[in-house]
Amino acid sequence: LPDIWQPLQRTATAVALSPDRAMLAFGDRDGTIRVLNPKSGQLRHTNIPAWCGPVHSVRFSSDSKVLATSAGSGTICLWDAHRWQPLRKFEADSITGGFPPSVSTISWGPGDTVIARPNNHQDALEILDSQSGQVLRVLYGNSQKIASVAWSPDGTLLAAGTIDGKAHLWDIKSDSNEPFVTLDARTG
Repeated sequence: LPDIWQPLQRTATAVALSPDRAMLAFGDRDGTIRVLNPKSGQLRHTNIPAWCGPVHSVRFSSDSKVLATSAGSGTICLWDAHRWQPLRKFEADSITGGFPPSVSTISWGPGDTVIARPNNHQDALEILDSQSGQVLRVLYGNSQKIASVAWSPDGTLLAAGTIDGKAHLWDIKSDSNEPFVTLDARTG
């Protein structure tokens, strides 16, 4: 790491590189999020730790304009990645009716209009409107904590990896809220 990063070294709990490769964001347990220039190592932005809580995930939108962060409490915060201003904050109770989802990961969906995130208290995967925070769809079928989430490039499939080594795949165009396939790493 560049020498300038030495005073900033902390335990990173989440890291993301912007699609335009101009920003590297990382968060830590106390809720601090830092955005650096990955080429020079210069600190571009830092946040107020109390705004969102301990950081579990950071993800840039496809156009690198918005940084989404999630906390273990279920709070999702959206930041203007260039001016470093808070845009929206979705509290867990306003999203899930009072049950914090224990977010461990988030993923922007097609066109950055939706965000997928686990609701590990209900063994579900939720798709939220990125403007309102409203839950648009709830997907079921996993029985363990979701550790990773990813969309297919065309936005028609959503995958979730669970801590028991399984990968669940949902067809978003289908009316079914159950995965159409579950792969188990232990069985090949």
